[in-house]
Amino acid sequence: MSKKYLVAVDGSEHGWRALDLTADLAVSSGAELIAMHVVSHEPSLGGLAHLATVEGVGAEELAARYHIGKEIGDGITAEAVTRARQKGLERVSPRATLRRRSSPR
Repeated sequence: MSKKYLVAVDGSEHGWRALDLTADLAVSSGAELIAMHVVSHEPSLGGLAHLATVEGVGAEELAARYHIGKEIGDGITAEAVTRARQKGLERVSPRATLRRRSSPR
């Protein structure tokens, strides 16, 4: 069974330090590293309209926020891969994933 390390990255200095430490561990143990960034979920059309009303902004703006957040997350994880590879880690993969919606209570 191969080892895998998961590290959350958000583009902050703390996130990059966590990446550096985890990449060093992965290099020394021959493990794979997964760099993950979580993006808020894309609301459904009905949810988007409701959320836009609550937030006091247009649905188009909320949809744009999601897509911008996804692009930023993709960029952060790509940077994480580059940084990990500079440390000599070959098995590293990016994940910009959507946050799951919480269930209504």
